[in-house]
Amino acid sequence: LNVKIISFWILKPLFSCLIMSGFILFVMNYIGDINLITGILIILSGAFVYLTSLFLLKGVEKDELKELSKILFRFNKK
Repeated sequence: LNVKIISFWILKPLFSCLIMSGFILFVMNYIGDINLITGILIILSGAFVYLTSLFLLKGVEKDELKELSKILFRFNKK
């Protein structure tokens, strides 16, 4: 069928996911006890690490990040 299981476009997000997972595991082992606020902060910092590593690996372009920020921080102007 000429289908490649691991293609080039999936390696960058996969590697970024591994970096994010390693960061989250390191922080969880360092902190120890986790409550709701620290859990939310860990998740948000993990998302930041994922996006940063994806940007540094050139898995996402600067224009795509601008569009994402427009969608996330859009305010209703009436």
